Amino acid sequence: MLFRSVFSMSVPRKRFAEEPTQARLHELFHYDELTGVFIWKVGRGGVLAGAVAGGQDSCGYLQMRFCGTKASCHRLAWLYVYGVFPENELDHINGIKNDNRIENLRPATRANNMCNIGVRKNSKTGVKGVTWDTQHGKFRAQIMHQGKRHNIGRFDDAESASAAYAETAHRLHGEFANSA
Repeated sequence: MLFRSVFSMSVPRKRFAEEPTQARLHELFHYDELTGVFIWKVGRGGVLAGAVAGGQDSCGYLQMRFCGTKASCHRLAWLYVYGVFPENELDHINGIKNDNRIENLRPATRANNMCNIGVRKNSKTGVKGVTWDTQHGKFRAQIMHQGKRHNIGRFDDAESASAAYAETAHRLHGEFANSA
C-alpha cells in the first residue's frame, strides 16, 4: 500500500489510471541522469521510439504523460532513480524549473522550496528581499521565516541591503537560501 500512502500526503497528487512504478518507467522510458531528459523506448500513440518525452507547462516545469495522466518530469525522475515518489516536494537546486538532472533535485518541504525562489519578475529593485521604502527614503531588506516577515533593516543603497539579506538568508535558510 505504498502507493496510497505516497499519494495521500499533503502535496496534491494526480490520479493515475494505473499505479506508477519504477519498473513501468524503466519499461517505457530511458532517463538520462546527466541531462535530465526522458526518451521514449517504445513508440506509441503517435510518438516514435527515441523521441524526447514531455513538454513545458505554463509555469515552466516539464511534464509528460505517464500511467494515464500528465505528471511532472522532476517527480518521475525521482521515481525512476530511487523507486519512490518524494514524500513532499522536490526543489530544483539551481532554480531552473526545467533542469531535471537528478543531481539538481533534492527533497524539500514547501517552506524550503519557497526559500530557493529567486527575485520576483515584478521586483522594482531587481534584488530579492529588497524594496524601496519611500517613507524613509532608504532601501529596506526583509525576509520571510517560519511564516513571519522579519525586518532586517534599512540601508542607503541596494547593495548593502542585498548583502544583509544574503547573510540573513544563509543563517535562517541554510542550504535552501537563495539570495539571487
